[in-house]
Amino acid sequence: MMSETGGFRFGPGELYLMPAHFGPRTAEDDGRFDEVTATIVMFETDPERAAELLPPGFELTDPATVIVFHQENRGVHFMAGRGYNLVGINLAARFVGEQDDCTGSYALVMWESEFIPVVLGREFLGVPKLVADVPDIQTWNERRLFSVSEYGSKLLHGEVSGLAQLDDQGVASVKQRLDDSQWMGWRYLPAAAGPDSEVSYPTAIEVSRELDAAWLGAGHVEFHPATREQAPASHLVMSALASLPILNDPMAIITHGSIEQGHARRLR
Repeated sequence: MMSETGGFRFGPGELYLMPAHFGPRTAEDDGRFDEVTATIVMFETDPERAAELLPPGFELTDPATVIVFHQENRGVHFMAGRGYNLVGINLAARFVGEQDDCTGSYALVMWESEFIPVVLGREFLGVPKLVADVPDIQTWNERRLFSVSEYGSKLLHGEVSGLAQLDDQGVASVKQRLDDSQWMGWRYLPAAAGPDSEVSYPTAIEVSRELDAAWLGAGHVEFHPATREQAPASHLVMSALASLPILNDPMAIITHGSIEQGHARRLR
């Protein structure tokens, strides 16, 4: 009978991802996205309903604003140059803690078309990511259409129309607004034996971007509630999102450029 103990040892200061026993990783520190096209739709909503979705330490900014964005990422370095699509939902928010005071947006949910960025974002950044079907933007009749589906059930539909391209000064203004907005999340890992957590705290995520073009237009978004049978990963998300009323005519921004995504830090 074999009685030898395992020979694998975790090295101090090394980066591991499951399955960790095959050795440390090195490439995940490279957060360069060579080409990113973001389609953003924003609308005002009921502050009482929106506030129910924020964890401790966060508060809504005024007016209560939902930010829906589709992003086509190409030349992603941690994927060895491959690409993927995502759709995220943020709330404009502020974190006020004992040490930190940050204003920007809080990540409610993000659907991505590939497994690798989902794992990295959940484990390192505290972004609540799920795998789903996120097609490329569809351009039709001068509109840009995007959607998210899970097991064939459509969860979200968005579109942008009436686009007007911005001049260099307008692009710089959009970049400044994005740079001034801190992206925040909540890193949560459930306990192995459940139902409590082993890790639970807010995060601030580093993002720097270069923009070479931007457009303004009108936006439209629809949230589709789903049953557990239709969308086992997203049905609770969709019930909550569908309860948020759209109180104004949504505006839209499209940006094109590149991104450097850095690390996350714990907010306190």
